[in-house]
Amino acid sequence: MRTRPITFEVNENGCHICTSHVPNTGGYPTLMKSGKKWTIARYIYSQLHGQIPEGMFVCHTCDNPGCINPNHLFLGTPKENSHDMSKKGRVVKKFGERNGYNILTEKQVLEIIEDLKTMNCSEVGRKRDIPIRTVNDIKNGKKWGWLTGHGILVPYTYVSKDGKRGFTSPTKLDPCPEGYELHPAMRKEVKHNEL
Repeated sequence: MRTRPITFEVNENGCHICTSHVPNTGGYPTLMKSGKKWTIARYIYSQLHGQIPEGMFVCHTCDNPGCINPNHLFLGTPKENSHDMSKKGRVVKKFGERNGYNILTEKQVLEIIEDLKTMNCSEVGRKRDIPIRTVNDIKNGKKWGWLTGHGILVPYTYVSKDGKRGFTSPTKLDPCPEGYELHPAMRKEVKHNEL
């Protein structure tokens, strides 16, 4: 079976936007080659530079998943890829009440923090009918850290100026990505951490 030719159009940023193959759910066009499914960017990179080392990602300097321009592709570790995405403001990490997995509100967490001043984690968990581990994670800043004052454990959190999108970064981004600002609850933490 012959592989369909790869075709593309060049946009204003010099990206080669694939027009011949359907993108996956992440927006990356894919193809089948020798019984294996590839993203076209990864396939093109391997054809030009040889086998891609195990565990390495093919990343985009243009941050456009539909782009297959070889000049826009580079190798990176998963950590480097995550840092690159954060730096560019592409990671959307919902925090606090906006995270669909959280069962607590900020108000409830603040009440738990108050309870912890006079009760242990087990007592607070029983009182509020929540897992002791959740109470312990709040106490130690693993969850809701910007409310507990455990700024060192919490990455910098940014929110879009319309309040609808947010992301975190392991380091302070200076300057802040366009359209974002430091989350209001993080502002006092940043001052505390930088003393």
